[in-house]
Amino acid sequence: MLIEIILIIFLLIIFLTLGNILVGIYAWIFIISLLLWVLLFIITVKLYVKTK
Repeated sequence: MLIEIILIIFLLIIFLTLGNILVGIYAWIFIISLLLWVLLFIITVKLYVKTK
């Protein structure tokens, strides 16, 4: 999970340095979906460990 968080931060820095408004909008949508994916992944792992 640490690697995923580092990748998200790295992608955030790349997209913020681009500076284009249109690219920025797509970047935020991409970043938000990635954060949701990581959050759901963490919740799933916690529930799996809890039930096991």
